[in-house]
Amino acid sequence: MFVGGSPSGTAGGVKTTTVAMMVVAVISVIKGREDTEAFHRKIPSNLVKKGMAVVLISMAVLEASVICLSIAEAGSFMDIFYECTSALATVGLSKGLTADLSVAGKLILIVTMYIGRIGPITMALFFNRSKKKGQHRTLPEGSILVG
Repeated sequence: MFVGGSPSGTAGGVKTTTVAMMVVAVISVIKGREDTEAFHRKIPSNLVKKGMAVVLISMAVLEASVICLSIAEAGSFMDIFYECTSALATVGLSKGLTADLSVAGKLILIVTMYIGRIGPITMALFFNRSKKKGQHRTLPEGSILVG
């Protein structure tokens, strides 16, 4: 349910092409390749970054909504997780917990559904509007240990 339909469809959740691109990017790292390649084509690094951002923001929103709903409501963790995943992916399925939620619990699911429908990147960009557009700067390159 977290992974939804394809880009032109109406399904919610993280798109199948985004997940496939993340898998291809991981394989490229394992193989020691500089570029991410699929079907003898190079995937631009900005698309890989955007895909990674979509997946990570979606996971963060899901985690936050599960934690908030767990605090606000009594219910099994799996039912709460299912409700939040269904809300984020705009699936419309329920384990029957939604009808018994308090106003706070319903508001948490409403916000989660709204973020899922608008899209995590769009929401992040909306709240991070910079006043200084067009101003670019070049920073020195840094190196960190990854592992």
